[in-house]
Amino acid sequence: SGNGCLCTSQYEGRCCDVDKPLGVGVGRSTRCGGTLSTPSGGPVTSPNYPSNYGNNENCQWLITAPAGSTISLTFDSFDLESNYDYLTIFDGPSDSAAQLLRLSGSPVNPATTSTSNMMFIKFTSNWHVTRRGFSFYYTSSVFNCDFELGLCGWRQAHDDNFDWIRHSGSTPSDDTGPSADHTTGSGYYIYIETSSGSSGSVARVISPLVTTTSAKCVQFWYHMYGRDVNRLRVYMKTGSSLGNPVWTRTGAQGNQWRSGQVDIPAGISFND
Repeated sequence: SGNGCLCTSQYEGRCCDVDKPLGVGVGRSTRCGGTLSTPSGGPVTSPNYPSNYGNNENCQWLITAPAGSTISLTFDSFDLESNYDYLTIFDGPSDSAAQLLRLSGSPVNPATTSTSNMMFIKFTSNWHVTRRGFSFYYTSSVFNCDFELGLCGWRQAHDDNFDWIRHSGSTPSDDTGPSADHTTGSGYYIYIETSSGSSGSVARVISPLVTTTSAKCVQFWYHMYGRDVNRLRVYMKTGSSLGNPVWTRTGAQGNQWRSGQVDIPAGISFND
């Protein structure tokens, strides 16, 4: 009526002072927010999906993965009122963490990956127009890293001679290294600058600790180009022992990215 209130999707009554029962109209959704666990899950949706979400929604999700992991988010549907309703994704446990994405409207195939083992997601709508909403899936992986937002939990070794460098674009030395990253062509990768070390110098980067309950396959892309390229090795470090390399390439391999992989047996804890 003319003296009534415009209620949010969670309330009803003349003055919006009564909780609306679940399942009534565009009422509160049991999937609107909560704590989610990995290794994978979904679909996670906006309230009432695939019908329209309600006005003045405020949904918050916290996704937590094991220490050392990262979390990847992909959408199979996304449609919000442009510039008024938002889904914001944060790189940490709350909305005070760094912002990864702020989505509105109908972006094409949005996706993002955290740099830590926590991701906070917040959906808000205003009091007016509503849309179909969204549906997303999430996965976690220790090795799912494209270096866009850092080292993804990997760390520099302290018992080597120099460090790997995170970089975008061509390497600074002429006739060496890639001209762009493999994943997007405009993103980041890590490399070593051979002018930083002498012959025989070693630079190592170490993964977070991984425990396998089933056999795994570690896949990666590498680029070995330049006259001073020596050797690239992958180790499966268990405990304090570096052990023997499980994968090796020696000498220049051409000015192109190449694929490598290592098979990991079940029932061990290791660093790569």
